[in-house]
Amino acid sequence: MPIAQSRSPYPARTLVPAGADIRPPGRAVRQHSITVRWIEPFLTAAIACPQLNDAVRMAQDGYATPADIDTAMMLGCGYPRGPLQMLDDTGPALVPGVLSAIHACSGDPAFAPAPLLAEHAAATPFRS
Repeated sequence: MPIAQSRSPYPARTLVPAGADIRPPGRAVRQHSITVRWIEPFLTAAIACPQLNDAVRMAQDGYATPADIDTAMMLGCGYPRGPLQMLDDTGPALVPGVLSAIHACSGDPAFAPAPLLAEHAAATPFRS
């Protein structure tokens, strides 16, 4: 099913009344307004954290070393830093909490933190 035709089980919500013109203040500070479904406060986290979690799962399952995963994402996707380096910079303790909160809201198993991520949340960086 094409994305444009997909149906979400969650009703669309906005943080401002429907029809309100929020573009002029947004332009003044060079920000853009967006409308999202159920996950307003977590939109960027809902994109970034599962990707970090997937990188941890790849290392956990032995697909590649953490350094190779980072190198692949920097060279293959043009990222300035690899996902595991981003995780170390963000703080591994933050990501499992965000994932758990999104998982609790959505029930989607894709947001469940990887076991290795939980182990490293209070331990050493992935790229030590």
